[in-house]
Amino acid sequence: FDESEHYFQQALRVGEPTAELLSDVGYCYFRQDRLDDAERYLHMALQKEPNNEAAHNNLGLVYGAKGDFQKSLYHFRQVVDEGEAHANLAFVQSQQGDLEQSRDSYLRALTADKSLRTAAEALIQVEERHKQEVEAMEKKRQELTGEAPSNSKEGVTTAAAELKETAAPANHRAEAVIELPDPDAKATDEPVAQPLTQ
Repeated sequence: FDESEHYFQQALRVGEPTAELLSDVGYCYFRQDRLDDAERYLHMALQKEPNNEAAHNNLGLVYGAKGDFQKSLYHFRQVVDEGEAHANLAFVQSQQGDLEQSRDSYLRALTADKSLRTAAEALIQVEERHKQEVEAMEKKRQELTGEAPSNSKEGVTTAAAELKETAAPANHRAEAVIELPDPDAKATDEPVAQPLTQ
């Protein structure tokens, strides 16, 4: 990315930069984890072209990496529908290690659009990661306290059990029907859902 940055900086000096170039520079900085620089260039892109989808999507990624999930969701909504915007946000949250919020966002995505198969598959992966973390913490606690490991799986929930109780967003009591793959089936090699645009 250092070489890319060099070429982008040369392009910026040649003439009036386009929104596309500014968005590309912003994304390059995002990939370098230079989030403030990325945000600045992406806002410059939107000043030139307020409906630039790449700049909005990239700002969604930047704000997500900064932990500002409200702004992240706002920018994803400028590019894709409600379900996909929540799926993109959930992906960003999972990358930040915030599995609970990621889970909630995937549920909101599936409530908005139950046909989002990648969101359903990613939700199961997030649930599995969460289950592994809970089991690892329990094992560590038992090691520290000298407590014998129990064979009980009590307290560790499966994706299917969680979905039965929380299919709708927390502030709604409406029931949602979400068809998901069998959580007991062998996991696929497909990656967790990626942002839908870039």
